[in-house]
Amino acid sequence: MAPGNLGAGEPVRSRSSSRRPFHTGQSMWSSPGDGSMQYVAVAARGRQDLELVAKEVEALGRRALAVPTDVGDVGAIGELVERTVADLGTLDILVNNAGAAPFMASVESTKVEGFEKYLRINFLSAFYAMQAAASVLLAKGSGCVLNVASVAGLTATPGVAYYGASKAAMIQLTKTAAREWGPSGVRVNALAPGWIDTPMSAAPRQMMPGFEEEITRSTPLGRFGDPEEVAAAALFLCSPAASFITGSVLVIDGGHTLGSVL
Repeated sequence: MAPGNLGAGEPVRSRSSSRRPFHTGQSMWSSPGDGSMQYVAVAARGRQDLELVAKEVEALGRRALAVPTDVGDVGAIGELVERTVADLGTLDILVNNAGAAPFMASVESTKVEGFEKYLRINFLSAFYAMQAAASVLLAKGSGCVLNVASVAGLTATPGVAYYGASKAAMIQLTKTAAREWGPSGVRVNALAPGWIDTPMSAAPRQMMPGFEEEITRSTPLGRFGDPEEVAAAALFLCSPAASFITGSVLVIDGGHTLGSVL
């Protein structure tokens, strides 16, 4: 199992953020025109989880649009962006946070259909969303994209080549899009979380004796990260405080990869 994402469907919480995103697994934020991010569209396959996230957003005094979506379906992603713009008026921030690594297998034993399935979820979902949102963001000449990758895209993690390869591809997509879209005023950045205390990291902690102790021992800060710490980094990269940052990959791993050659 590889280090993971924020956790699909988990909202970035902040009392100071007020512009409009789109959540994937993905989320889109849009602004009513005063610079505040008051509207958010959240998207993932599970309706129940989406509705819970929407209620949390609305409890903060913002408007939420929950759209059940298969983020691995290019047509569904296109419809999602269209609905976001139609219902909320525009699109300012795109957050691609879909991610899954439900099994471990060596390269030679990984089934092709499994590799392709999680390539769609972990990488192509972001590519689909960026293509669909490009016309809106580039026409506005502003906005930003945040791709949630993983340190598994930077270092080798045996057993999850399918996950690491997809997150490495996401990192390169981020950097290339930043070069291409920068002249139009659109920023593109990525987060690379390490081991975060989310359901995605629960399985190896429960199934592999000594796993949690080993990760804690090899992490300079001596613990797993909290989802709120990743959310704070996401908020920073999507905020005006990061207005001169694009093409960056912010590693959030408590120093776990410091012993690796990146």
